[in-house]
Amino acid sequence: MTARAFNLAELCGGPANDRPYLLYCDARIDDRQKLSASLGLPADTAAADFILAAYGRWGADCPRHLIGDYAFVIADAGTGSLFCARDHIGARPFCYALSGGVFHVGAAPGPIVQSSPELGEIDPEFAAIKIARKQYFSLDRTFYKPIRKLAPGCTLTVTENGADLCRYWDPAAVTGEFGGSDEEAVAIAADLLNQAAADRLHGYRQPAVHLSGGLDSSAVAALAVKHQRANAGPDPRAYAWYQNSAGTVDDETRWIDAASRALALSINAPRQSVAGITELLRADWCAGPNASNLYHEDAVQRLAQTHGVDTILSGWGGDESLSFNGRGYQSELLGKRRFGELARISGGVGPISLLRGIKRAAGERSIPRKDSGKNRVSGKNYLAAGAVQCLPAKQNQPLDFTNARSAMIGLMELGSLTARMEDWSISGRKRGIDYAYPLLDRRVMEFALSLPGHFFLRPGSRRWIMRQVLDPQLPALVRDNNSKTELARVEAIKETLDAAIRHCGKLLDECEDFSGREDYVDIDRLREDIRSGRGETGYSSGWKTRALQFLKF
Repeated sequence: MTARAFNLAELCGGPANDRPYLLYCDARIDDRQKLSASLGLPADTAAADFILAAYGRWGADCPRHLIGDYAFVIADAGTGSLFCARDHIGARPFCYALSGGVFHVGAAPGPIVQSSPELGEIDPEFAAIKIARKQYFSLDRTFYKPIRKLAPGCTLTVTENGADLCRYWDPAAVTGEFGGSDEEAVAIAADLLNQAAADRLHGYRQPAVHLSGGLDSSAVAALAVKHQRANAGPDPRAYAWYQNSAGTVDDETRWIDAASRALALSINAPRQSVAGITELLRADWCAGPNASNLYHEDAVQRLAQTHGVDTILSGWGGDESLSFNGRGYQSELLGKRRFGELARISGGVGPISLLRGIKRAAGERSIPRKDSGKNRVSGKNYLAAGAVQCLPAKQNQPLDFTNARSAMIGLMELGSLTARMEDWSISGRKRGIDYAYPLLDRRVMEFALSLPGHFFLRPGSRRWIMRQVLDPQLPALVRDNNSKTELARVEAIKETLDAAIRHCGKLLDECEDFSGREDYVDIDRLREDIRSGRGETGYSSGWKTRALQFLKF
């Protein structure tokens, strides 16, 4: 959505163009056959018309009936209100501010502040947290105190009397446990994934896929290829963040090559430049994306734009959905005293396997206690001394790994999934590219939440059900891949990232006016550490890059 402002006092002036309400949206609506049957509309109805018809029938409950990725505002002249909604996982960004009887809305804070500078007051607490802590995510806060994000799975009704926030989708509220057989579960999962991929390809001219050689990206790529070829559409373009071009076959390249050969796709692996990362680090973090989510993806977007790509399907988020690795299940077995199954999962049936399982289960149960929620700030960060007092006493609530379901829900709710999707969406939209995540389809996620832990973790196999639904065309090298390390990729970008930081350091030395941001960052120490090469390098230089992104220089 582009930035807009609504004067609440003018909403009661009567319907425009003889329509009771107007819609402003960024949306893709899925499960069209079911929705069209409910609303009496053709399946090829535009997303905006589906949303309006759903609101006309179900009112504020309409998001419960809408499957897809969306962020929308409906101006209802009849009631003098604004009704806002965001999809269940936050694939489409939504920022807003309510000030002086005017409701401001946009995909990112930057355009809102640009059109209404009075809303540009920095939130001291939020700024301090983001600079000082590498792992902090918020579903509803921004760097600007007046500007909020509409949290995923929420609606907001705005009138002259105020705003009413309501949550319509909550993973913890998803009820029911699947009690069918392995075969039934695999069949349902495969059908849901096929539908999720098909829905996300609807209406796009040139789709693309991420292909890392991992389980999730390979599964999504195979689904996209199958759908496109069955419907005489163009093959999806395939993009990797890294591929060794020097002839040495490292793990990433080996997996990517195996998946691309099986699917008969050509791989594009653009390398990020020093200038590209420098540009990301100099962009105002308060106004838009976090640079760390774009180090590789920015280069992919640039190339994809030249290829005419209008959507990229990603396996992002699979670990917290159908591709969940079963964390918490061993703890659950220990708590229920199911020692036989705990031993089998741990490699056998004897006492040694049981002891191994108990140790792992105890480790899972200790995770919540490792993070007591107390305020911890590393001395490596570049928070200015005067801003330390802005830090709150506690950070996010610790996760609960006492069983598989609570672990999955906690990871879904953490905010990291939405944070990356927001950043990719904001950046991609500037280049005409939408992102889509079949594994985060609401139907897929709700099915995953219904599955007992043994569908994810079995003897010798984590992410069991996901491996069963993989396209048989994909080779065993990909199907059996358990590694999550990408050492070669991380090492390959290290030199580029370090060079960009050094270049930013030179620009920092030349800058004299930081527009008040120097109140939050110890600029002298940051300059000295960059100049001398002190501190972490590569991906571990997050303290430096967080400070650089916050500054204006």
